[in-house]
Amino acid sequence: MRDFNRFIKIVFVLFCICNISACSSFKNVSRFRGEMYYKMENYKKAVEEFSKDIEADPKCADLYYKRGEAYYELKEYQKAMADYSRAIKLNPHDHELLLSIGICRVKLEDYEEAIDDFSQAIKLDPKCANSYSWRCYAYGCLEEHDKAISDCSEAIKIDPEEIAGYSNRSYNYRQIGKFQNAIADANKAISLDSDDADSFINRGIAYYELKQYKLAIKDLSEAIDLNDDADEAYYYRGKSYEKTGESKLAQKDLAKAKKLGYMP
Repeated sequence: MRDFNRFIKIVFVLFCICNISACSSFKNVSRFRGEMYYKMENYKKAVEEFSKDIEADPKCADLYYKRGEAYYELKEYQKAMADYSRAIKLNPHDHELLLSIGICRVKLEDYEEAIDDFSQAIKLDPKCANSYSWRCYAYGCLEEHDKAISDCSEAIKIDPEEIAGYSNRSYNYRQIGKFQNAIADANKAISLDSDDADSFINRGIAYYELKQYKLAIKDLSEAIDLNDDADEAYYYRGKSYEKTGESKLAQKDLAKAKKLGYMP
């Protein structure tokens, strides 16, 4: 499937190149190239092309946003935030820009500032489920689980198919010991996206806490298949193997979790 998607991207790029060649009056070739490189996942080249456009048109908020998105994909979150901030000065009513800054702050583990950004985004657009889901995530990282659950519930109310709302609420439910609620939300998230590793982790750990170790192993194995760096999944699968008497498998998983840096 990934190879097919890459093939589609390449076909799209070739189509665009043909159109550029055929249209001598096209004025935004650099921007077009930037978007092509972005779609090709060549984010460094996308940054270069968007930077050329910004030099030519320094008052275009969309260009800063697009370069910020490329920086984000490069995990250069400070540079991404700087571009989103420039875009906000030019377009102060765009809640998506505040949301993007907040997400960068989450990546930098600056959760309190992220919450402020998400709150401002919500003021601009109270019907954006994604803003509530991200604020829920930030509250969860600060162990403010009741606030997190409230935000996730609001996100789900706005959009009943908001996967992050169910997944994040599942995490917060298990943090306060409401394991059946955590399982129910994980079930819903997985029904919407069967590749959601976090939801398999949430459900697997909830099963572990409920002493349903075989179900825990099954879910945590699925999570590891989806994300080989899922340190928490290795740890709890290892602990589950301990409970089922499979000591060699337990030792292997616990060693892997430690190698990945998991500290329970």
